[in-house]
Amino acid sequence: DDVKALFSIHPSWPIHIFSATHAYLKIHPFIVLCTTSLVFFGPITFAIPLVVGQDVVVHLVLNVVYLLHGLVSVNTLANYYHSTTNALSFAPPIFRLEPIFAWLEDISSTYNKWTTEWMSLLLLRVLAAAI
Repeated sequence: DDVKALFSIHPSWPIHIFSATHAYLKIHPFIVLCTTSLVFFGPITFAIPLVVGQDVVVHLVLNVVYLLHGLVSVNTLANYYHSTTNALSFAPPIFRLEPIFAWLEDISSTYNKWTTEWMSLLLLRVLAAAI
């Protein structure tokens, strides 16, 4: 019965799958883009919002400093600048993203290892890049 069912499938099934997939891509392009980028880039994709958020905060702070230029004593700023070695050394621990990035890097290296060792995962990743 299984063999009979296998041969009863119409030979034009790839065309039907292609048209259904194409329709889904046209209706939901953002979902497809997010899913394929997650498959292709791996877990490092989760770092993109963190990096963008951190960049926005840094740019806002720099603009505020520029707007307030001259209102703060130069000696205080110079002493502060020379006393800090890292731009985020004064930030509270909740704003430090180093542990999160280290964790994401570890997961990404595992993901890359798996996708290079398993041919099916590699093909899935290449297909995601093609889409």
